[in-house]
Amino acid sequence: MTSAFGCDSIITTNLNIISSYTTTVDAEICDGADYILPDGTTTSTAGVYTTTLTSAFGCDSIITTNLNIISSYSTTIDAEICDGADYILPDGTTTSIAGTYTTTLTSAFGCDSIITTNLNIISSYSTTVDAEICDGAEFFTEGTPPSSYTTTIDAEICDGAEYILPDGSSVSTSGVYSTTLTSAFGCDSIITTNLNIISSYTTTIDARYV
Repeated sequence: MTSAFGCDSIITTNLNIISSYTTTVDAEICDGADYILPDGTTTSTAGVYTTTLTSAFGCDSIITTNLNIISSYSTTIDAEICDGADYILPDGTTTSIAGTYTTTLTSAFGCDSIITTNLNIISSYSTTVDAEICDGAEFFTEGTPPSSYTTTIDAEICDGAEYILPDGSSVSTSGVYSTTLTSAFGCDSIITTNLNIISSYTTTIDARYV
């Protein structure tokens, strides 16, 4: 150019081109939450969002946001405990009452982890057993066993006759006989027979006829 004095005025211009600023952001939010995009708008829907801003140099600044929605973790547990026992819920608290319990925890991604526990109380089972064992035997629970059945029979027969013992055998000699049978309960039934032989009566009569 020509200066004010008529001389050459040489101006050298060094021109630099500033590229547009481009970046990609991978973002995650919990289901139901809002995400604030670089331009200040909010969204709660998964997708790819392109935001164009003006950089400090007045150029375009393009930000691509890949937004992912993390669903809340939900599960249901069916649990049972005995009457009088305690159940430990997922948050560490205990209960002994039947019902539906909802526990909200924080998952590894920082989102809600909802656990529903259906707790059922099983009543104690009570029953009565009438049991019998023979005298001298053992039973696994407490109880009083019935005694063996014992009886004594005093019997008499005539000399030369036979006596039938309770087991069906027969004897014709006096003595004490012990017979062991099985009672209706399966226990020993002991019958003692005292057998006496009555001798025949013999006599002589002298008679005269007039």
